[in-house]
Amino acid sequence: MHGVDIKEAVLPLIIIYGVASFGGIGGGWISSFLIGRGRSVDYSRKLAILISAIVVLPIMFVPQIKSLWLTVALIAIGCAGHCGWAANMFTLISDIYPKKAVGSMTGLAGFAAATGGALSASFVGYILDATGSYFLIFGIASTVYIMNWLIIRIFIPEIKPIY
Repeated sequence: MHGVDIKEAVLPLIIIYGVASFGGIGGGWISSFLIGRGRSVDYSRKLAILISAIVVLPIMFVPQIKSLWLTVALIAIGCAGHCGWAANMFTLISDIYPKKAVGSMTGLAGFAAATGGALSASFVGYILDATGSYFLIFGIASTVYIMNWLIIRIFIPEIKPIY
């Protein structure tokens, strides 16, 4: 869309991955900070996950943006939200499952994520063929984190560490 040559993509990718790494660190820090201040694990994890989900929302505007650098900024921020989300999801697994099941559950979650990623490639292709636009794709990508946060709220009423 922006006519970026592969050689010109290096700096935007460095920026996106650099910002994303801060998101993973920041997402983990938020829940640890709240727990350290006396908040419950449940409140701290769910708030950190919600904040991460909200940070991803602005990527819905990417298809309408004409500026390469604004696009890079929004995608970088969205990737930071994703990494904050992931950091908390890995920790959530260790909170709600016994120690001997954490590795298996993390592996299953990784498998599900990889399967979803593989299927979404076809899904994205079908949407692009049908609409010729990335609007729906970015709309789904931006809101799926909020939908999953709601699923967590509904199906995990209280996150309590299992020792």
